[in-house]
Amino acid sequence: MMQYTSLFVLLVDLSGALSQTAPTGNFFNCRRKGITCTDGICDTAMGTTCNCESSFTAILDYNCVADADATTTCTDPALCQNGGECRVVGGTDTCFCPQLYTGTTCELPRIELTCDPLAMTVTVRPHGTFAGAMYAKGRASITDCRLALSVTDYVKAFDYDPTAATNCGVAQSDLEDPPGTVIGTKYTLNVIVQYETTPDIVMGTDQELVATCSFPDSAIATGVIFESDATG
Repeated sequence: MMQYTSLFVLLVDLSGALSQTAPTGNFFNCRRKGITCTDGICDTAMGTTCNCESSFTAILDYNCVADADATTTCTDPALCQNGGECRVVGGTDTCFCPQLYTGTTCELPRIELTCDPLAMTVTVRPHGTFAGAMYAKGRASITDCRLALSVTDYVKAFDYDPTAATNCGVAQSDLEDPPGTVIGTKYTLNVIVQYETTPDIVMGTDQELVATCSFPDSAIATGVIFESDATG
């Protein structure tokens, strides 16, 4: 089987061709614990935008930048990736990233899925100062089922083998296309990103990520990870 990394939808074939959809959704929510609006006030109606203070301008809805910097032009207009916008701040070209990306040049997705032959690895790079917990749904108290902090990323590999301690509820099912025609195997896991620090209490502002690794018998493999409403 082939190894590949996916954010939302990624296709890889034996010729090395790759096709990836642009991610969508709202990963920034200032109503979540540890996420704030710098130089602005949270729009609590939705939580996905910041109302900037006077003399500040919003870039990509939630980045409040001083008016004097908001209209600047960077020396390298192509510096920022994935829809990031560049401004000169303190004399330095600076990227302001869309909600689903981070990194110096917005090169890193906030959520990422890597599918190996024996396990799927989920990586989450949260906004703000994260102090909650990330775990396979329904297994918050099991250490082997929690994502662990590695520098700035939260990472965990979940085994497909149902007898493994780190399987954590990964569900195996037939991959069908069209319905009724089995063309391979797929594995699915739901991961909770819990921002509150109270154990096992999932709030409406928390996140539920659905990760699926599909291994068809043909040459093409697909992987999907997306955000759903957290349900505990």
